Amino acid sequence: RADAEKLTDTAKFLRLAESLVYEKEAATADKVDELAAAYVASVKTLTGSALEAKKSEAQSVRRALDYLGKSDVVPAAYPPRVALDQVAKANDWDAKK
Repeated sequence: RADAEKLTDTAKFLRLAESLVYEKEAATADKVDELAAAYVASVKTLTGSALEAKKSEAQSVRRALDYLGKSDVVPAAYPPRVALDQVAKANDWDAKK
């Protein structure tokens, strides 16, 4: 967790989220909730090419949130996870090519 403090933005969020799989800590969980909500809010404001540019990162965050759900770190209906799923569905990100 100390090394996560040296990171910024999405990398920090992902590192802190990963740490919850190994040890649940209330303060870290609160920080992850805060960072996840902020990330989703920022993605929701994007459109067109800006959203497309963020697609890969958003998909990585989405996979991380799925993993946290499977590990029972966050509930299945975790709002940031649901919101990213909705963004992915609305933009047809899961379509097979």
